[in-house]
Order: sequence, then C-alpha cells, then structure tokens
Amino acid sequence: MTISQNHNFLAVSKKAEKFFYSDIYIAIVTIIGALGFAFRLELYAIYAIALLGALNWVLCRDLMPSFLAMAIISMTPLSRYGEVGYFIPDILYVIAIIAPAGILRMIIFPPKLTLGRFFVPTLAVAVAVTLGGLFSIKLKDYFAMPALYYTIALGVGMV
Repeated sequence: MTISQNHNFLAVSKKAEKFFYSDIYIAIVTIIGALGFAFRLELYAIYAIALLGALNWVLCRDLMPSFLAMAIISMTPLSRYGEVGYFIPDILYVIAIIAPAGILRMIIFPPKLTLGRFFVPTLAVAVAVTLGGLFSIKLKDYFAMPALYYTIALGVGMV
C-alpha cells in the first residue's frame, strides 16, 4: 500500500484539498503577497507562500492551487526590478523548501506523463519566445537577469 492509499493520509489530504480550494487560501496567499510587496518584505512573503505551495504539493494530488502561489511569488518582487543580486543568496532557502516537497510529491503521487494536444503548440511558442529576439541586442544583454527571467519564464517555463 502506497502513502497516497493510506486511510489517515487520505483523510488529511481531503481536508487539505478543501482548504486549498477555498476562498480563504486565495485570500491568504494574495494578502501575504500584497503585504510583502507593499512593505518591501518580499523575501518573507516568498518564503511563506512557498511553504503553502509545498504543503499543497505534498498533501494534494491536484497542483492547480499551487499555480496561484507561483503567480503571486512571481509578482511579489516586482518593486525590485533590476536589483539583480537582492534575491540571489536567499533563493536557495526557497529551493530548500520546494525541492523536498517536489521529491515527496513524486513518491506520494507518482506522475503519469502524457503529452496533451496543446504540448506541440506550447513548445512552438516556447521556441519562438526563446529565439524570437536573437541577434537583436548585444550579447551581454542576453545574459542580463531581466532578459533571462523573461526568456526562461515565458519560454521553457510555459512548457
């Protein structure tokens, strides 16, 4: 019997799923992100939201609620646009939260990989976004943090 079939885990998972699909969860994540942005406490907001996202990954089969967490995490640091080194050392702590949750998720809910009908169009858009501006700016600007962020997030990240 796997963890995801355990009676106690199923009970906890059902309650967690109810929470993650509630308006309370949406409000909590949104308020944390807004307060982090407003008071320039982005790192703390990102840690808190990443923790909620990690709990979603471990406790629920459905990943949809964690997309809200990812969206708010990506919007929280917008006031620090261009401050390249601000998040660099601390991002490792976020990875330390997310990576074990991802590994646990793979153990608890083994993935079934299927390529849907939108895989090829999404892949084509990712290639177009990644290669679209090729040779239009200086080489050093390609590897600047804002360019890398947008290219990776809108390119490979979408796939």
